[in-house]
Amino acid sequence: MVQSFSSNVDASSPDHNTAIYAGLMVSIFTFGEFLMAPIWGKLSDKIGRKPTLMIGSCGAMVSALLFGFSTSLPMAIGARLLAGCANPNSGVIQTFVGEMLTKDQQGL
Repeated sequence: MVQSFSSNVDASSPDHNTAIYAGLMVSIFTFGEFLMAPIWGKLSDKIGRKPTLMIGSCGAMVSALLFGFSTSLPMAIGARLLAGCANPNSGVIQTFVGEMLTKDQQGL
């Protein structure tokens, strides 16, 4: 998929740029998480953990559909960025599990 997109962007050397574009699509997800993690944390404190996770799950579905139906490299990269921005799972789930456990169980 990335190779077919990168050949449309730079027809002179599609094999050379495929790794760069694949790396960009992987790293842009983490960058989106980095940007939105504090905002998701504040939102989960305000509206609750479960609604925040449900919103994130819906965002993951939309971004996966956009990525699957991408017709160009910028659209695929934008879908991956949206997936990262709409992913509250990393911080919110750790807090959610931490709140469910007692103090003696947290060390385990």
